[in-house]
Amino acid sequence: MIKSNKKITLTIDFHNTETRVIAREIGPNTYRISDRQWYDARRRMCGMPDCKCVVKSTGFIIDPVYGGFDFIEENAFWADKDGE
Repeated sequence: MIKSNKKITLTIDFHNTETRVIAREIGPNTYRISDRQWYDARRRMCGMPDCKCVVKSTGFIIDPVYGGFDFIEENAFWADKDGE
């Protein structure tokens, strides 16, 4: 299987900001970014370190893991649960 990269859009609705990150594929319908990419993206969207705003990504479930963040496509998650 050829691994690929995917551009993922992160948003903060409270500040009405968004940015894109390039995530690497680590499995079927699952992509990962590093801690550094996460914090750089967050700083681009909200420069206040003590702000409690929430980062979202439409179409993905965000899962924090050691050393980074995984993005699992929502439609793939539900398809697997239904046995499709």
